[in-house]
Amino acid sequence: MNTPIKVEPKWLKAAAARLPSSVKLIDALYRAIKQPDIDIDHVIRLMSMDIAVTTRMLRMANSASYSRGETATSIDQALSWLGTFQAYRVACLTVSAQLCEEHLTVYRISAEKLLANSIAMAVGMEVLAKQTDLDPKTGYTIGLLHNLGRIVLQRVSKELKVPKGAGDLPDIQTVMQWERVTFGYTYTEIGAFVFNFWGMNPIFSKVIGQQRELDQITDPEVRRWSALLHLTATLVATTDYGLGVTNDAWPISETTFGHAGVDNLDLFHLSEVVSAATKELCEQSGLVLTPINVTNTAGVG
Repeated sequence: MNTPIKVEPKWLKAAAARLPSSVKLIDALYRAIKQPDIDIDHVIRLMSMDIAVTTRMLRMANSASYSRGETATSIDQALSWLGTFQAYRVACLTVSAQLCEEHLTVYRISAEKLLANSIAMAVGMEVLAKQTDLDPKTGYTIGLLHNLGRIVLQRVSKELKVPKGAGDLPDIQTVMQWERVTFGYTYTEIGAFVFNFWGMNPIFSKVIGQQRELDQITDPEVRRWSALLHLTATLVATTDYGLGVTNDAWPISETTFGHAGVDNLDLFHLSEVVSAATKELCEQSGLVLTPINVTNTAGVG
């Protein structure tokens, strides 16, 4: 293990502040489309703030799945064709692609693998939320951003010249111990810190921050979402979108299903559903996402 580094909150805030500003767009859109009476003009203004979001939405609207025999040329036209939730999905996917541009060298996780896992987790959480009568928008967002703490720790480790180490450890518990000893925090705690720093919806920080403490969560809503995150990570680990060392990190039991509010789920079948849905979403939005073999860390030193 490395000599402990006392990571000060100001360093974390600085690292969070240097993340793409468009990440805050996810929370703004989430709040907007969660309103009982959605202000479409407000949603359009938010989506128009990011040219990458606008471009990808127009591409999806003009895809074979959504085209209406003419070319969509404006964001309001694209939103009308796609529908609010699908537009939200593609907007968040676009922002996630901007967030996952850097290799996580400290974990030996390539940028491609990180993005693939984030999108698959988002789709998986959405699928399971529908299975359990929870809000799919909330599930999609939690899944998409659950790796945020790792991204911030990568930036901190690079600035502090922390030796690479986590990627060589055998399992997630040892990795998290390394995080604790090296930085004083785990990636889950860092993720919660960043959400709170940005003033994002509290459900995100609570679930992300406590995602590995299922039996210690007292808030029923947070515990249910955390259990769903466990189930999603388990099924994603059986696809081409797993993160290697984290694949054995989510023990599943009858208690887990109970916390999620379901008797049981066919995770093998759902993994196939998630794989297909992830591929479809990326193809429709024009995002090239090649499944990454869990042992492939090419370009990640």
